[in-house]
Amino acid sequence: MGDIKDIKNEIFYILLFVFFFNLFLAYEDPIENVFLIISYSGLIMIFKNRSKLNTKRRIIFLIIFMLIFYIISVFFLFTQSYNMNLKTSYIGRKSEKTAVLLTYYGEDNMFNMGKRINDLKMDENFINKVKAPFILHKTKRNYEEIGQSDYIKNTIKVKKEVEKRLNENYKVYLGYLKSTKYIEEILINIVNDGYYKIIVVPVFITEGNEFTELKERINNLKLFNQNIYIKWTEPLWDSEKIINSYVEKILFETDINKTSDTGILLIGHGERGYGREEYIEGIKQDLLFRKKIKNYLVNDIKIGKNKIKLAWMNYVEPNYVYEFQRLLEYGVGNIICLYVNPSATNIENYTIAFEIKEEVEIPEGVKVKVVDGFLNDAYFIEELVSRIKFTNLQKWN
Repeated sequence: MGDIKDIKNEIFYILLFVFFFNLFLAYEDPIENVFLIISYSGLIMIFKNRSKLNTKRRIIFLIIFMLIFYIISVFFLFTQSYNMNLKTSYIGRKSEKTAVLLTYYGEDNMFNMGKRINDLKMDENFINKVKAPFILHKTKRNYEEIGQSDYIKNTIKVKKEVEKRLNENYKVYLGYLKSTKYIEEILINIVNDGYYKIIVVPVFITEGNEFTELKERINNLKLFNQNIYIKWTEPLWDSEKIINSYVEKILFETDINKTSDTGILLIGHGERGYGREEYIEGIKQDLLFRKKIKNYLVNDIKIGKNKIKLAWMNYVEPNYVYEFQRLLEYGVGNIICLYVNPSATNIENYTIAFEIKEEVEIPEGVKVKVVDGFLNDAYFIEELVSRIKFTNLQKWN
């Protein structure tokens, strides 16, 4: 205990440094600058008094206190989480119309620390919770790069188009996995509005991690206890119309007279823990879907087979930077990078462009275009509507 008393000032400086540095990482300007100044002051005082750290025992004590203060700061950040209101209050007559819940991944217009902390709380990956300050900082910096996201605005446009093609017997809602209103909140709104028949429409290609998370979170609400009936449309990996949507996106960016000079990179989402049995099917579906796009481009557009590469955004090899470099070996003058994800976010598109620019030396004269995989075209809307109508025809029980 004597060692601790001798370095009690240094322990306080460690608190200032670690605790407020983590707050700096998480909070936005201008308060982040205040936290940085406090943290930097603590660090300076540690260096000024470093002569007291003259034994191995004292250094070990300081390291232990650094870890303790880090953990405390993470716990503090989690107290700043966004809280969902999940109270049901409906007492009126039930509606015989069918509620339709379009479900997207989600991306807020601007960085919101409370919502991002809520996402981390719901994340089953313990390591991500431990790394919370650094994950928040990375997300904050990404928003600084892209400015204001138009993701929510784009999903609202899809909702309106779906509404136009459905009759008055349907009511369309929007919900998100990683943004407000969260799927839990919007489902409670649907119940409070008097609907007891709900069709959930996941705007995902595969039965992967996001689809599994969506099902678990909805099941956790236990709406069946309130006699609420929920049906699901299937993920979009087997849709020919969605393939047409992506082919059209590629053709729009391609000079049909210069296909021999064009390389295409089709990027799949990838799954954390993709080797686990429950996610293998999603990986297969993603790969099969992109192979169908590739076959169409090879057979109908006459783009060279070797100039179309399949890569992954996350977790799975080969990643898109590696396959981009391989495309350059074919001497193409134009490269189209397409993230094949109808729920793609602005930050994901930015990340692809940024990492390619940072990690690859692109030869002079080579043009690179990162195409947004987010879908809102007629093929896509038609596919969603037909799946909704077909699902509604099935027996409700």
